[in-house]
Amino acid sequence: MGALDLKGAVVTADAAFCQKALVSQIRGQGGHYVVCAKGNQKGLCDAVADVFARAGEHAFAGCDMGSAVEDGHGRSEERYVTVVADPEGLPGGWADVGAVALVCRERAVNGKPNEGTAHYYLTSLRVLETLHYGSRTQFRAT
Repeated sequence: MGALDLKGAVVTADAAFCQKALVSQIRGQGGHYVVCAKGNQKGLCDAVADVFARAGEHAFAGCDMGSAVEDGHGRSEERYVTVVADPEGLPGGWADVGAVALVCRERAVNGKPNEGTAHYYLTSLRVLETLHYGSRTQFRAT
């Protein structure tokens, strides 16, 4: 990654790339990141879950939230996004975390419901606004 010009770029990565060294390198090269945190970072996932638990205790006041429902090709999917800016209580070493997000999905294929999923994300971007007509959250680089 060192050979890439990341200035102003937003690097998205799945859980396999949710590593302190990688996000530090991205920030060091002038980029921003959005990474998925899963079981490979149990301490981080637990801390992010605690961020959302604390936000829930306060009815998610100050949190950006959005939802979307999409139907097509025999599938129906509902997505719900909750974003907490400037989260407290995360383990040290995660470079410039600006927000954490919880994305929940419920999907049905051909009328048969599947199990819902929930994923946590970390980002160096700062939340600008969540669009209320969809699950896309807009971020701004700082």
